[in-house]
Amino acid sequence: MKVSASLLTNDAKIVSVKEGESVTLQPDAVIQRDDQILWMFGPQETLIAGVNGNTREISTGDGADGRFRDRLMLDSMTGSVTIRNTASEHVGVYKLKIISSTGTSYQTFILTLIQDVMSVTEGNPVTLDTDTEIQKGDLILWMFGDEDSLIAQMRKTRIIGMTRMTLDSPDARFKNRLTLDKMTGSLTIADIKKYHTGLYKLQISNSSRATTSKNFKVLVNFIKVSVTEGDAVMLKVNSEINKKDQIQWLYEENTFIPEIKKGNKEIFPNDTTDGRFQDRLTLDDKTGSLTIKNTRPEHSGFYTLKINSGKGSSDTRFIVIVKASMILGKKGNNTTLNVNAELQRDGLILWMFGDENNLLAQMNGETSETTFTEADERFRDKLLLDKMTGSLTIRDITNEHSGAYKLHIISSKKSIYSSFRVFVFGHSVSNTVSVNAGESLILIINFNIKLGEKLQWTFDEDVILASGMNGDVRETSYGDDKRYKGRLELHHQSASLTVKNTRSSDSGEYQLLICNKRGQNYCFKVNVTISAEDPDCRNNQQRCSSSSSRDQHYQRSWRSF
Repeated sequence: MKVSASLLTNDAKIVSVKEGESVTLQPDAVIQRDDQILWMFGPQETLIAGVNGNTREISTGDGADGRFRDRLMLDSMTGSVTIRNTASEHVGVYKLKIISSTGTSYQTFILTLIQDVMSVTEGNPVTLDTDTEIQKGDLILWMFGDEDSLIAQMRKTRIIGMTRMTLDSPDARFKNRLTLDKMTGSLTIADIKKYHTGLYKLQISNSSRATTSKNFKVLVNFIKVSVTEGDAVMLKVNSEINKKDQIQWLYEENTFIPEIKKGNKEIFPNDTTDGRFQDRLTLDDKTGSLTIKNTRPEHSGFYTLKINSGKGSSDTRFIVIVKASMILGKKGNNTTLNVNAELQRDGLILWMFGDENNLLAQMNGETSETTFTEADERFRDKLLLDKMTGSLTIRDITNEHSGAYKLHIISSKKSIYSSFRVFVFGHSVSNTVSVNAGESLILIINFNIKLGEKLQWTFDEDVILASGMNGDVRETSYGDDKRYKGRLELHHQSASLTVKNTRSSDSGEYQLLICNKRGQNYCFKVNVTISAEDPDCRNNQQRCSSSSSRDQHYQRSWRSF
């Protein structure tokens, strides 16, 4: 296989490893006795290990910054290199160079890291285990966040029975919540809240042996409640409300819905949320539990219960997922998947397609050199990579390009992942697409928009999302629905609509109306389902409706457009 300097090919192997474990990069080639083997890492192709072809002597290095110190093991018979106790700084591109009597060959590996993600429901405790027993002289440091803020430390002294702990973190989020196990150094966080989500780092050091480290990714979840559209759902509170307690329910963190005020059990509806909860809410004055009747997709989202009593205040959070559907589309035009991140100089950009994560394109951030795979004929001569942003453009897009696109950016600082769901659709009544929450959705129609034609995207019949005219970007405008604020992009030439950072509340029917100069209207409909982590919410789809009453609604909508 030929590989030019600083470039990857479609034969590059993507290898994943769990953080802290060992991983072996195994060459495909059979190593001969007199072959010289060189392993290099990163955009600078720093030599980290090698085998002398004549003496078979093995040598390993620490890397330019010492990140491989005491971690590498090279097999002179197979040419494979093993990296022990992998960490985030080992993610990147590895290149193998084999020099033999018949010529020189190369192989490229991309190493990615699988982090342990600990999922815990808000309000419960969580313990981060060190999986070891602390030795005399050990210094244990626990840090939080990208800034590595110290939140707890412990030193096992050489005096029998003496252990020194410090739990007074300057971070108020952890006040009176942390405990350390004297035997293992494990950290327990009590009554965990959403703001405790993040990266926790453990470091154990001792003057008599090498320093070890371990990372934990903690994800604090809300209480998940799923419901089929039209059914009622209860957000159940397992407590009893006292006479003087005041309870408040919030929707999406800032909008008050029913509350019970101190001193009485009177319920105040307080629906300030554009009427979406009108005549749908009931509140249990004994427990504070909230019931939403006749649910709709717009009721999906985050709900917070606040209870203020003489003992203090407490919050309980719920995420409600209303099972429904959604869309996007257009054929014969260009579609661009944008990178919403600042590229690092040493970054490696990988674009993949489909459930198998087939590599489509890649770019070396340092050299701006790009490579496109030729393995998938659907994308031959159709892809462009922006050397400034890393954005991927698909030219002359068709139905066969519908599917999941994944972006992986690897740099010395961190790895970034993004997902996009592209759906090309037409007049068919079975236009349905399922999208994972957090992905960007791009809806494209297989219909050519002519110059001067007006277009309008709506959601669930009456919510205007975006309007425009082909040929005049000044005519582009967006609706005032707060759910979509800052998340929509309308391409006036192709009529495609992008919904960024999708949420479960985005589920529903999307309609595109096109009006030509002769007054003829064309209507395209798509049902979209935004699936959350809950597997019960996946693959839940709704079919488009084409009733005459809805067609009348479209005509009314265009008259005001």
